[in-house]
Amino acid sequence: MDGVADTTASRRQGLGAGLLILLLCLLPAVLGLRLMMEARGMADFHDEARAAEIMARTPPPPGMPSVEATRAWKEEMRALRTDKWPTYDRGRALVTLSLCLAGCWAAFRLWNPTGLRQVRGPATRARHLALLALAWLWVGVAFALHELEALDRFQNPVWADTPAPAMVMGFLLMLLTLPVPLLAAWLCLRRAALPAHLLIWRADRPWRSWLWSVAAGTGLLLMLAAIIDGVVNGDLMLPSFFTLAYLILSLRAALLAPKPGP
Repeated sequence: MDGVADTTASRRQGLGAGLLILLLCLLPAVLGLRLMMEARGMADFHDEARAAEIMARTPPPPGMPSVEATRAWKEEMRALRTDKWPTYDRGRALVTLSLCLAGCWAAFRLWNPTGLRQVRGPATRARHLALLALAWLWVGVAFALHELEALDRFQNPVWADTPAPAMVMGFLLMLLTLPVPLLAAWLCLRRAALPAHLLIWRADRPWRSWLWSVAAGTGLLLMLAAIIDGVVNGDLMLPSFFTLAYLILSLRAALLAPKPGP
């Protein structure tokens, strides 16, 4: 009876800790929604009439380079802009961050005291590669959405080039470079025993465990820096960074897992 009571108490404590972690994960969303609502009530420019006058300017004369005219136009408009859109973007990034953290909470089963030790990576190579492809291509999609937002927020003069070529080129760049990470991941996973525990440690091969742990830690630090920068600058690429961080852990686990027999 004492053992059953201890187990029940442990589960309740784990559930309470898990719910507390979930609330902490959702806290950025509260702040983000507040920032977004605050931004909705702000004006776009300090002087609307002056901004309208600058936006209505005709293309520069033939003798004046368009690059210099565009730079001068952007500097004048930047001086007139309020913090509306940066505030809105940070709020949206905080909401996205909160959703990603809640997704990690669910994926890592943080409501269960032993859930983190039981978390495994994707069960098949196909799932690994599909997640990698989605995360990689979303960077191109996020770049295209950023260009559309810049157009909608009048961040470029009327004579500037249409953003369509940049949007297409950004997505094509990610699409054309996609085979590189896919091939690297496939080579690492071709003989891996899947799914592998994310927190695996090979006591029989400590140097190998340290090597891949240091490599994965370096990758995770890069993803953490990208996530922090994404939140500060209101980036739309946060889901990709979280997915890539998970895949880094999964790849480390797959490389450390004992290989299946021939």
